[in-house]
Amino acid sequence: MKYLENTFGVDNPIFISEIYYNNLCKESIRRKLYKLEHTDQIKRYYRCIYYIPTQTIFGDSKLIFEDIIEKKII
Repeated sequence: MKYLENTFGVDNPIFISEIYYNNLCKESIRRKLYKLEHTDQIKRYYRCIYYIPTQTIFGDSKLIFEDIIEKKII
């Protein structure tokens, strides 16, 4: 979790294809993200796209679609 926070920050899109951690294969990374998602530490926006939410007065923050497009294209 600390790796994700330090590398990607909060409320930023995290693409599975961008995660490189201790030479883990993509399937191991997917399993770890799945566990983090079910403990509510991260949220899944769409297939292979996650983010670390912050708490707001309305609940967990939401990822903005334009941020995903900007990061993916630029």
